Amino acid sequence: MYSSVEFSVLIHATENENKVISTIFDFIGQPKESVNVETLKTDGHWKNPILRYKISVNADVDKIFDKMYANLVESYGEDDVRKYVENNTDRKRVIYVRLDKQKFCLGKAILYDRDSIRLAFKKSSKFRSN
Repeated sequence: MYSSVEFSVLIHATENENKVISTIFDFIGQPKESVNVETLKTDGHWKNPILRYKISVNADVDKIFDKMYANLVESYGEDDVRKYVENNTDRKRVIYVRLDKQKFCLGKAILYDRDSIRLAFKKSSKFRSN
């Protein structure tokens, strides 16, 4: 059903970069070699260093979605999560989810718009080549 997922996260100088990234990789549950990682170093408003990670996965994406969905259902219930997914799916059938970064590092999936880990699940194409 899903062909890829992209995790996008900003890590500030005051945060433990290894903790955030290792938590994401643990959640993905795949060898690091099978995942594409892009890093961009930038500065914040007060010239504080910020790292932007973009982590792309193209295998077993349905398992990642199911795991995230189940964690959200634990916190919010099936109906609310289903509505959230419907409301956050665009015309290209990409589902966008933002999870609280701090809670995620503690093993909880909590929806949150600020200081979040953004997940973008792309659905498989309607048309398949032979």
